[in-house]
Amino acid sequence: MKKVMQNLLSARKQMELLYKTKGAQSTIVATILMILLSVVAVALITSFLMPFVKEKLSESNCIDYAGKIEIKQHPTYTCFNNSDKSMNVQIHIGDIEKIEDVDGFQIVINEGGESKSFKVSSDSLDSNIKMYNGSASIVIPGKNEERTYKILGFTKKPETINAFLLLNNNECDIQNSLTFVNSCRELTF
Repeated sequence: MKKVMQNLLSARKQMELLYKTKGAQSTIVATILMILLSVVAVALITSFLMPFVKEKLSESNCIDYAGKIEIKQHPTYTCFNNSDKSMNVQIHIGDIEKIEDVDGFQIVINEGGESKSFKVSSDSLDSNIKMYNGSASIVIPGKNEERTYKILGFTKKPETINAFLLLNNNECDIQNSLTFVNSCRELTF
């Protein structure tokens, strides 16, 4: 009986030792799992964050072009023509060193709670946009130049006009706004 009791005590000590060893193993496994979980979390965050940062850095070029596009407020060249329901918009491009980076510009005209967007570039195929002189061949202003465009398809006088530069096919934030649109008057000399 004494021998049986010793065997039971020995078995109990072995079970306690085994339990303590498994407890130590579970701590190691839990630590490894936490490290793996952290690595996966960092990889996921990086995969979402990197494209966002790259996009924002590509837009940073727009900072160099801030204030380089202007909607001129001339009573004949930036105005609403009620007779043919068109909008004349005169755009001035300022002193831009790398004018070849400018692909064109975007004009957004707000009319009656809705906005209409027009991409103006030399390869523009929008039939609603013409040069002021009636030519369908669109010319983008060069460095320190301005051009006037006639945009068709309005039912009433627009409330606001916004202009955005297009740099290497990326649209910059609002560069210039006009919050009051005049009705057109004929020039008299």
